[in-house]
Amino acid sequence: MQNQGLQEIDHILNKLGRSLTNFLDMPQPSSEIARNALNRLIRDELDYDTHDEANIFDTLVRGLNTNQYRVYAAILDAHSRDVGGLFFVYGSGGTGNTYPWNTLIAKFRSERKIVLSVASSGIAALLLLGGKIAHSTFKIPFDPDQHSVCNFKKDSTRADLIREASLIIWDEAPMTH
Repeated sequence: MQNQGLQEIDHILNKLGRSLTNFLDMPQPSSEIARNALNRLIRDELDYDTHDEANIFDTLVRGLNTNQYRVYAAILDAHSRDVGGLFFVYGSGGTGNTYPWNTLIAKFRSERKIVLSVASSGIAALLLLGGKIAHSTFKIPFDPDQHSVCNFKKDSTRADLIREASLIIWDEAPMTH
């Protein structure tokens, strides 16, 4: 919000032939944040009502069973320590695997963090809050024999989105070639 305010002030000053750079004691807007503000993919992933997400999280976190809570806590711990990690949760369909994912999604979005929630099939994607199909999110080729890499460049808006993500949840990951 501060950066957006600084951008607005700078825009008004520009109309008057001035800039925030003319005022040495004033903070300057971040060009990285400004670039992200122009990225529609990032804007779309931040277009959640944090209050609504906090309410969803409060409801979901109370419903976690012991095993689900362990998964939830381990992922939050890795994130809070900024160590990252890859977590694989195995369970048959209908055993409650999606529940901790939705709890984490709501938690992160309530804090205005980007979560990419994807699944290998459309049905599984529908069960995730804001879920999308992995093939479209990561531009995974449908025929890996013809194309062996995802189809986007490292300096693209999609690459920026992935770099900005605090969490990627990929349901049914082993089902993707």
